Amino acid sequence: MKSNRPPSEIQTGETRRLDDRTSAALEVLESRWALRLLTALAPGPARFFELEEAVPGVSRRMMAERLRELEADGLVSRTVDPGPPITSTYALTTEGDELGAILRMVRRWASSRPARAAS
Repeated sequence: MKSNRPPSEIQTGETRRLDDRTSAALEVLESRWALRLLTALAPGPARFFELEEAVPGVSRRMMAERLRELEADGLVSRTVDPGPPITSTYALTTEGDELGAILRMVRRWASSRPARAAS
């Protein structure tokens, strides 16, 4: 008997339709600069100025805003170091590190591709 399910569902057990959780997760990742900041944090914790250097083109205000959002979403943690000077260190949370593993694979994949100007 033939199945009415599309071939992709038969082979992988997955569906193309995005459920609410997947859609919500993608909304977080689609935020401008979010993936770049998460990728910059994937190798390990970084201070604000290190992230500025790692992610060129993002303004300080936008970066601070996006980091706060990623912190609120449970992907990034912020530790304030009393100093002097007072500094903040950002790191992926356990949940963020699960995503970080994927982003490290994307980085390896990207390094094997022909060079192309970033947009």
